[in-house]
Amino acid sequence: MSTLHLALRLDRTDLFGAVEWTLANARRTGLHLIDLCFGPAAAPYQLTLSVGAEDADRLDLFVRRLENGVDVLEVFEIAAPGERAAQPARAEARPEVAESSLELA
Repeated sequence: MSTLHLALRLDRTDLFGAVEWTLANARRTGLHLIDLCFGPAAAPYQLTLSVGAEDADRLDLFVRRLENGVDVLEVFEIAAPGERAAQPARAEARPEVAESSLELA
């Protein structure tokens, strides 16, 4: 099974709606939830999410859906749960932006 570990910056005006929308898209895409963790309760809200699928194309589709969502402001792929260094979900994003967005207070 292919796995994907993501860090998401969510719109804080409707945090629960953003999380529900994210999980609903994972379910509709046919992904398995492996792990879900919230960061500190300071803006911007941070959510780490690990999902798996038998077909790696489903993981790519999930990332595209997240990037087109209104409540998900940024999507970053992380190497593994618990690691702080992030990689952008798309190659065109600047790594220095990705790393600074995951800094915790």
